[in-house]
Amino acid sequence: MKYIFLVLVFVVLISGCAQKGVTVTDLMDAAAMNVPMKCTLTDASGRGDLTMYIKGQKLSISIVDEENNKVSRSLNDGTFMYMWSENENVGVKMNIAGMSKLSPNSPEVQRFNQVDISKVAQYAKDVKCTLAALTDADFTAPSNIPFQDITELLSQATSPYSQIATPGDINPTNSQNACELCEAVPPGEEHDACIAELC
Repeated sequence: MKYIFLVLVFVVLISGCAQKGVTVTDLMDAAAMNVPMKCTLTDASGRGDLTMYIKGQKLSISIVDEENNKVSRSLNDGTFMYMWSENENVGVKMNIAGMSKLSPNSPEVQRFNQVDISKVAQYAKDVKCTLAALTDADFTAPSNIPFQDITELLSQATSPYSQIATPGDINPTNSQNACELCEAVPPGEEHDACIAELC
């Protein structure tokens, strides 16, 4: 009976928040509410002021670089993390489950951590989240942009080395094949990181 009462109190409080427009100031608390919210915050890791939309662990971020007239977008739909620029017709994505097979210190994982709400929360300051009218479409990657799957590329690039029996068996073409895979990555930071790690 107490449990039902507590649940009813929580529902009433949430309803009251929606009616009064109460602001949530902790990103993880906002995510735990599992309702669509618009959040503004300052990212202490160097990305500056951000506007993001969240619903549970789903996350959509827009970063406007006024100096270079560029809008960068990041999205986490719960299965994949996506990154693209609105000025370009290409993007990259990484499978969230596949990230666990990669080194947490790898450049790719570090970059895609920017779309993990728990990682964003570590650097979030001056958080202000309010209820927003969002749908699943707000957490869906655009269909008109091709996304290169970095997880797939990295697993293909490392597979030739897993078959090496001894150091004496190293075949120089394995490194060459790995580098060729990097050429499929769109120019930019991901491409440079791939070259640095695999070539």
